[in-house]
Amino acid sequence: MSRMLLLAQILVQHIRAILPDLKARISTQMITLQKELASYGELTESKVNFVSFLVCLMLAGCTRAGSNQRVWRST
Repeated sequence: MSRMLLLAQILVQHIRAILPDLKARISTQMITLQKELASYGELTESKVNFVSFLVCLMLAGCTRAGSNQRVWRST
């Protein structure tokens, strides 16, 4: 039982030692990603529709791979 307690204490010490650096790295990455996201501009309905269209095309291509069915279909 004392070995488990010792391992638990070592783990807690490790977490306490690593956590501040981990928080700082995550914060830095979040700021970087938020800036990158802002550089893409505002998300408009037309962009959402276009992305949805592309996803549908990709999914249709994946599910129909190897078959003779056409990916393009009129809606």
